[in-house]
Amino acid sequence: MGRAPTPPEAVPDFLVERFGDHSPEELRTIAEYAETSNRYRVDGDVPDHVVAPFAMQDDDTVAACASYAIELAEFLESGGVDEPDEPSGTHARDDAPIRGGSFFG
Repeated sequence: MGRAPTPPEAVPDFLVERFGDHSPEELRTIAEYAETSNRYRVDGDVPDHVVAPFAMQDDDTVAACASYAIELAEFLESGGVDEPDEPSGTHARDDAPIRGGSFFG
């Protein structure tokens, strides 16, 4: 599958969290809205929780949001399952002894 995209530093955390609640189609609508020259004219398809924050951000931040929304939409369309950092069955500390089953003897 692949890894979920990492949001640019410029994207506010609260928007990153909200973007995770949207479908790929909604994310593309958000990206298209961010890329318009007049972000003060609202299309009915753009969520309210995006309109006000975008109006308060500078152009570079809004462009970063658009880029992240597109990357996230593509990730979700490809299956949207993030690969774990470590293969299953490994432990955070490889030097730690693995114990188990001793309780039941």
